[in-house]
Amino acid sequence: MEVKKNNKFFTIYSSLTSQEKMEFCEFLKLSFINKPRLSELIINRIQSGKDLHLYLSGKYSPRTLWNIYSELTRSLEQFLSVKELMHNEKEMHKLKRIQFSKRGHRKLLNNEFKNEIKNLKETEFSYHTLSNIHIAANNYVSELIKDGISKDFYEINKLNSDFQILRSFFEMLSYNIETETRKEFYEIGPELLQNKIIEIIDYEKILKIINDGYPEFKVFFNIIYYMHCSLQDPWNYENFKKAKDEFLLNAGKCTLDYRSEVYIALLNICNIISNRTKRNMNPDMFEILRSKLDNGLTDDLSSVKLGENHFRDYIYIALLQNDDKWAEDFLNKYSPVLPEPIRENNINTALAFINYHRKNYSDAIIYIKKVKRNYYINDLDFYTIQIFSYFDLGNIVECLRIKSRFQEYVKKNTQMSDEYKIGIINFIKILSYLISFKENGKRNNLEDLEYNIQNTKKLFWRNWLTIKLKELKNRSSRTTL
Repeated sequence: MEVKKNNKFFTIYSSLTSQEKMEFCEFLKLSFINKPRLSELIINRIQSGKDLHLYLSGKYSPRTLWNIYSELTRSLEQFLSVKELMHNEKEMHKLKRIQFSKRGHRKLLNNEFKNEIKNLKETEFSYHTLSNIHIAANNYVSELIKDGISKDFYEINKLNSDFQILRSFFEMLSYNIETETRKEFYEIGPELLQNKIIEIIDYEKILKIINDGYPEFKVFFNIIYYMHCSLQDPWNYENFKKAKDEFLLNAGKCTLDYRSEVYIALLNICNIISNRTKRNMNPDMFEILRSKLDNGLTDDLSSVKLGENHFRDYIYIALLQNDDKWAEDFLNKYSPVLPEPIRENNINTALAFINYHRKNYSDAIIYIKKVKRNYYINDLDFYTIQIFSYFDLGNIVECLRIKSRFQEYVKKNTQMSDEYKIGIINFIKILSYLISFKENGKRNNLEDLEYNIQNTKKLFWRNWLTIKLKELKNRSSRTTL
């Protein structure tokens, strides 16, 4: 049996820093560490930094060598676990309480649970707050049972029972929002049991009971409930407005992680409402994005992953709201936050957007041509900014040339979903009619174009097409007069 040098122990050990390697050797010397096959000689050899495998393989049989490495690996895994535990206060408290229970420190243990529940109720709200209170109350009840039924038992048992219901209701609504959002943008999975249960629940009655019994959590249940209602009935804008307004007013009461999750969920719901109802949600999206920045949440801007970095979206939405000054200030302030691999592309794209908005069409083309087309979103910006700019410059020849290249690109692209392609193909089709009208000026085609823009279900860049159609109609009216 051959024991190779590139075994599990060395794979893990090589990832340690010099300081951690020293700490590991000190850990091995602790008296309570179980190390029957690890002599002081072996520990000293590790500490010296000399070739351990050469030393061991020349001294021990393959079977003994395998046992030593097994023991070393186990000790190293224990070391890493302890190291992680020292930075994980929640797990540390959990293990401490197990020891309190084993040693019969009932009073200390009960005080631990009591303080934890109090702190959870008073600190910033997170997705796990209700769940953590339920878990703490449940553990507390288990300890109280050992002392027999008491006044404290009834009080904590009620807390345990109530928060089991609260967490279940909250998690069901939250998970429903997540699955409905995923269904909108990705694939439709199998029907979940919760979907059937949700259909028969009288949410408003449950919400009233919760709000009366636990008013300190009322605002968080209202937010999640109205977000849920927004997805069930996207045509009822008031539901979304209630969720958005209540959250923006109370965002500071949530942890940073949960705050970020809700901001992203609200933005996703904006997109869903816009897709399903054709309602202009840009003012809401702009308000949410600005609030997100005001709350110091810029973690998405430091992400290098496609779809997780929203730098481009901030610029795009601001310009849709005709606030190019805000877009420029955002670009100057936050572009340094961008990771190096995507910074240049995002800056050039933003400058292309801003220059196009300011009618500096030639400059917009220059900036967008600097973009390295690493992802399909870069390709879409590359083609559309040129199409928009050449169209507005009146350079129909170049506009048609880029349109043809764009059409060919979409046809050959294998990364895009069919749904995505349909939205682009419909844009190209209507763009062709716009170009045709711009060239021949037959006004009777405008009504058909307007109908198609308004009623085509999947249509990208609808806003730009609507604006260009309006400009052509106004120009046509003046010519007729």
